[in-house]
Amino acid sequence: MNIIGNEMNDNRRTKKPVWVGPWGYTEGWLMALGLLITGLTLQVSTGRLNPAALAWPVNLYTGIIFTLVLIAAWTFFRKSVPVNWLSRVPAAITSIVLVTFLVIIMGFTLQEDAQNPVWVQKLGL
Repeated sequence: MNIIGNEMNDNRRTKKPVWVGPWGYTEGWLMALGLLITGLTLQVSTGRLNPAALAWPVNLYTGIIFTLVLIAAWTFFRKSVPVNWLSRVPAAITSIVLVTFLVIIMGFTLQEDAQNPVWVQKLGL
């Protein structure tokens, strides 16, 4: 009984609080949930978005800018906790699961626009 009690006390002592580095899966799930709630809130509050607002070539420019911001963040802020965490496995796993969940939802939603050129439709742009 005493040995089991000590093991339980050891587990309680070694459990780290949330948002204390290094960040792990708990912080990843909290960030993913926060981003999902933020996105849903924006979608509900702003209403239907005009599909042409993010259509070709705006999506290309947005992707290029996003990539440049990530490269700049990695170059200049590599030592910071959030940027360092983005390069670790817990961030990748939680991001992949969230994107997979959203892709499954998108798979059940009709998203086809016949106005785009065929090559843009095939690339999914």
